[in-house]
Amino acid sequence: MDRYNACIRSSRNLNIAHIEQSLAIHFSEEEMFTVYDMLLSPGLHTITVSNIVMGRAILKLFLDSLNFHEYMYWLSESTVPSGVISMYQEMELAGCMQESSSDMYSWYLHNEPDMHMLIIECSQGLTQEQWYPYFEEALLQSSVYDYLPIIQVQYA
Repeated sequence: MDRYNACIRSSRNLNIAHIEQSLAIHFSEEEMFTVYDMLLSPGLHTITVSNIVMGRAILKLFLDSLNFHEYMYWLSESTVPSGVISMYQEMELAGCMQESSSDMYSWYLHNEPDMHMLIIECSQGLTQEQWYPYFEEALLQSSVYDYLPIIQVQYA
């Protein structure tokens, strides 16, 4: 998705994969402000972490401190954390996973009015799913990132 970041008004990237080095999570002041800014600002943002466990721990830490994203959608091939809506399951129920065009995904993204935030765990398994390129295309062509924080969690 990096090739599209130039087109997206408010994208940010943060590589915090180094944080795993200790059991305690320590952030520089700049890293803390960047993460909060990503979680509060519309746009397509990317956080790079060392693994899924660390990514979820970091997001939980920051999201719990904000305590206001009521309808948070989480796209993952794994079981999502409690308190969030599994976008994978929702799209499966909507019949999106069988689609071989971006139209159904565009419809889905624009017809979820309660979505306050979207987190996408960009694991190798998820991004290699047959339907994922169509979802990605719909996401990049839509305007949801104009009003919604979208956090892509990538792994180093």
